[in-house]
Amino acid sequence: SDEFHGLRSRLPPSGFGPSANVTTVPATSIKLDIPRFDGTDLMGWIFKINQFFDYHLTPDKQRLRIASFYMDNEALP
Repeated sequence: SDEFHGLRSRLPPSGFGPSANVTTVPATSIKLDIPRFDGTDLMGWIFKINQFFDYHLTPDKQRLRIASFYMDNEALP
């Protein structure tokens, strides 16, 4: 059907998907620490914590609550 061909055309070419010969490292073998925020370098901290959340596939609705555990000193309300 046209719908199937439309979806198929959006897939990456053969050899570029998950089945390609690419070595992956299991997430459990990499230790990543959540960066703490003390009120300085706000943009740097936001970038780092978002990278952490993206890597661990943290749902958006949980990110603020988790991030609040890693705020210190001036960063706390």
